[in-house]
Amino acid sequence: MDLARLTLKDCEEIEEFFVASTGMKPGFTQLSAGLINFTVECVDLDGVTLIWSGNEGCHRWHDEAPETGLHFAFAVSAEEPILFQGREVDQSQMAMWQPEAEMDFLMKGKTASIDIGIEQELLEELGWNVSGPPVMGIPEETRARLTSTCKAIRRAAQLQSLPKRPEYAQAIIQAWRDQLLDDLQDVVMPWGAKECPAAKSADRPTPYQLIRLAETFFNGLPPDQMPDMENLSKEIGVSRRSLFRAFQEHLGLGPRRYFELKRLNMLRRDLKAHVPDEATVTDLALKNGFVQFGRLSQLYKNQFGELPSTTLRARSN
Repeated sequence: MDLARLTLKDCEEIEEFFVASTGMKPGFTQLSAGLINFTVECVDLDGVTLIWSGNEGCHRWHDEAPETGLHFAFAVSAEEPILFQGREVDQSQMAMWQPEAEMDFLMKGKTASIDIGIEQELLEELGWNVSGPPVMGIPEETRARLTSTCKAIRRAAQLQSLPKRPEYAQAIIQAWRDQLLDDLQDVVMPWGAKECPAAKSADRPTPYQLIRLAETFFNGLPPDQMPDMENLSKEIGVSRRSLFRAFQEHLGLGPRRYFELKRLNMLRRDLKAHVPDEATVTDLALKNGFVQFGRLSQLYKNQFGELPSTTLRARSN
């Protein structure tokens, strides 16, 4: 198959791409200001989807895997440590999305990664039936071999996309696709054989667990209401200081700022989904809990590089 190259500029484009190409439902939240410029190179093989991706800035991914199939991902390079549910993961580790699993990653700085999706029909043909922890270390030689095979597939797809591509290009891609499955076999087998490590004591919630509790409270609020930090702290049974430190430790910003960014992302989705004749910026701002419109305009522009009205008008063009 040909190589598809895309630059995805906002959360809607990112979510649409992954739903269409993998069935994944990515909950993407932009935490750093500026353009996202999330780049992807996608090769759609027979039962296998290979995606090279690169991004900069700070983003949180709270993904929901499809109902069938398996999905693997690992970092090729990362300027900053990647956090999975509040714990650091490094380039010696790989993540596996099992059906309907929820995955939560925080990425900071420039990151390049490889995603490999395997369709259910192919899994049954291969006889793969795996379970275990969502993140596991893999031997360096296995990871290096897997990366090398993915690079070869990308080169072969680039060759095939040329106007005068050789007749043997498709055969080359098929051979490398089979090699990729052989490489993954070395990853999948020990994954299925190991058990999840014992969970840490639940006597004291981890910073990540506190954030998840706070998000549950936030998600239960009416759309037009911003959370009060005092009530939020009491609701989850910790001091405001403990809650603030949990957010700072895991996300690098306080809870008030984080939920403000969540609302800004929700507002941006609404603005991009409407045209000026259907709703006004004021209507949609109020719906998402913003009442100080002058401050909102500045916050929005600082985060996304344009005014809310510009986003709304762009929908009608």
